Amino acid sequence: MVAPDPAPTPATPRWAAVVVAVLALALASVVAVVGTVAIRRPPPPRPSAVATAAPLPPPAPPASAVEPAPREASSGAAPPIAVRSLADDARAAEPGPDADAILPIDAGRPVVGSPSASVTLAVFADLECPHTRATLRELPELRARHGARLRIAWFDRPLAGHPNAHAAARVGRGIARDRGAPAFFRYVERLLDAGEAADRGALERAAAGAGAVAGDTTRYLADPSLAERVDRDDALGKRLGVRETPALLANGLRVDGHRDAESLTWLLRAEADTTRFARAAGGAVAASYARRVEANLIGVGEAGPLRVCVAPSELPRRGAPRGLTITLLTTYGCESCRQADAIASALERRRPDEVGTTLAFLPAPPGAGLAASVVRAVARRDAGRAWSVHARLVQAADLGEPALERALRDAGIEPAPVLTEARAAAAADRDAEAELARELGVRGAPVLLVEGRLVSPTAEVAGAVLDEERARAVGPRERYAAACAAR
Repeated sequence: MVAPDPAPTPATPRWAAVVVAVLALALASVVAVVGTVAIRRPPPPRPSAVATAAPLPPPAPPASAVEPAPREASSGAAPPIAVRSLADDARAAEPGPDADAILPIDAGRPVVGSPSASVTLAVFADLECPHTRATLRELPELRARHGARLRIAWFDRPLAGHPNAHAAARVGRGIARDRGAPAFFRYVERLLDAGEAADRGALERAAAGAGAVAGDTTRYLADPSLAERVDRDDALGKRLGVRETPALLANGLRVDGHRDAESLTWLLRAEADTTRFARAAGGAVAASYARRVEANLIGVGEAGPLRVCVAPSELPRRGAPRGLTITLLTTYGCESCRQADAIASALERRRPDEVGTTLAFLPAPPGAGLAASVVRAVARRDAGRAWSVHARLVQAADLGEPALERALRDAGIEPAPVLTEARAAAAADRDAEAELARELGVRGAPVLLVEGRLVSPTAEVAGAVLDEERARAVGPRERYAAACAAR
């Protein structure tokens, strides 16, 4: 690994300390009570030289906090993601308000995605850096995971310790200027596919693969306007304290070092939904990127808490039909899930005319069997009785089919057709649960959200957040529903 550019380590800005402290506290609280099992743990990140990284999903909880799980929680696997080349959706940024942002998406910059995307991921890259190359290989999957919610914007940050990085950046910018953003990303892909050092021969081969003709590489390397463009990005990166690559900024929320697509999922999903929430509150779409960057990067304006929209399962909303929303991501056969369900119920009872709960299922631990599929099947047949069956199953220690039959009979439901339907749907249900966990980047249940805000599933913390949301000057009662309905 080549050492990062020598530069004084910048003082940690006020916004970073606040964001990291507050969100790390919330996430750490979740870790302390998370039940069930790990879904898939991402590799540990490379240490960063700059202490301004944005919070990522919590690590797997300690063994003492996890219920015993001798085998995988679910035999279902999330369906494969259809990954496309970045070149397929690439474009040159057009003139607009984003060009005046602190982290400018100026005209001609290679981007993937639309300016209306909820989150823009600025990638500061060095094409000779192995860590940058590893992250670039993850970007197509990241784009596939987040779709229209995500825009990717390219920024050059060639490090002084990589002798060919500046030349590689200049050739790339020349291709972008002459042949467009799709050709630029094909050039990047050719460099990654070749696995070569970015020497002159490698640059010429990659440029040819992107449509360049003989002499183009020489012309680009001698063009002072391309060097100036690369230097402008480089200077911006230095002002932001980017001393090593890659550096990723999601609407200004920063992550240093290589991360795989899965480890970035929660951050991007939460920032995208938070931006959508701000738009639902009346913020202009055209100005949302600049405002989020100002709030996240330098603390100008109110960044607000990160929020996540989660589509509920087939169960109807419990409690008040409109108003503040508690979202419980849960499963059965999980003691901490029972506690979280009791907390949600208690919060509903505190404010019965203002609070409702929606439910979504995460992968179940061993022994939970068909429980979640049974509740789904009941909801499809008789939505009014689904919560009654849920209340019985969430307290049940035995979730075998005889126990499921008893729970159904106690709720006044004939078991046989429901169990038949549940068995037929079980594989698809497990896939859906695994996909939700993957999409959110969570590793176990329960997860409790209040108006989309991740909170510790304790009565004190959840109640305090609920009161805070209720007391906001502009009531959030319809904003969250409107924002999540627009997903």
